[in-house]
Amino acid sequence: MFWLAFPRAVRTGLTTRTAPSAGRVFRALLVCLPLAFAVTFAIAFGSTTAEATQEGSAPGKAMQRPSSIVRAEGTACMGDDASRRQTRDTAMQRARDQAARLVRSHISSSVTVRDNVLREDLIRSYARADVRVLEVLESAWHQDPTAGQCYRTRILAEVVPEASGKNLHGSLPEDPAAPLTIRLWTDKDSYRSGEVVRVYLKGNKPFYALLAYKDVAGRLIQLLPNPMRHANRFQGGVVYRVPDLEDGFDLKVIPPYGREKVMLFAGTGPLGTVRTTKNSGILVIDETPEDLARSTRSIRLVPARPEQGADAVRRSQEPVEFYETSLDISTEP
Repeated sequence: MFWLAFPRAVRTGLTTRTAPSAGRVFRALLVCLPLAFAVTFAIAFGSTTAEATQEGSAPGKAMQRPSSIVRAEGTACMGDDASRRQTRDTAMQRARDQAARLVRSHISSSVTVRDNVLREDLIRSYARADVRVLEVLESAWHQDPTAGQCYRTRILAEVVPEASGKNLHGSLPEDPAAPLTIRLWTDKDSYRSGEVVRVYLKGNKPFYALLAYKDVAGRLIQLLPNPMRHANRFQGGVVYRVPDLEDGFDLKVIPPYGREKVMLFAGTGPLGTVRTTKNSGILVIDETPEDLARSTRSIRLVPARPEQGADAVRRSQEPVEFYETSLDISTEP
């Protein structure tokens, strides 16, 4: 469990200092600290201290799940022998196939890593990708003058490379021309009571992010963005630390202890909206871990208007690169 120690400047409504119950692994407890000791909790994005540059020093290994999110559409007509259900299924399959093609084209044209074998392996992994429909954006029947009754569907889809492609992401150089890759690590993988947890992350290109903490009881706390740090877009090639000096509280280990998790969701476009409740200076996520994963992927791809220029229209149609990673943390007496 982590104790969130707030400085005087950010005390907002939490007035008790009762000991945490064993069933609640993450509770904010107010501590009247002098401002000189207002070291922070959470993600102080923008810091590149000497400590933060010790990349990958912890033995813990982060889970990695790269993918791409794209809009696609498919149309099918009934003809003389297809049922309405068969026509709908055909339109959906064509939309899924288009999603896969769009992502393969994006990866092929944008990946310029120096190791040509690695590049080809990555492209092949997306050729055998799994396409998951995140949302049906639009679907309707219409009458075609030539083909008759037709069905058109538009979807928001996630294209996930096969397992070999996921592993290849960890081998990619820190090149912004490579697919989005986020490194997540801690200074240790096991913490004792009273120690402060420090988490680090670094992307290979600019990215939007949400960082969350899952306690032993399964409760989710949004570490980033937070009430003190509203920014959710970060630069590539920069190490960001949790905690640092700008968020206003510490992340301190107190009982109960166990296996806990830090989860990061990132994309090259703004993430979907997550339901939260503000509670004494922290954001409690009102969703299950599964719902959180879906919500962050609900990226709103806004088409550019023709008057904004051909390049803007083209960029707005490109897939959004997405990256999910998590890291287990052990706390003990």
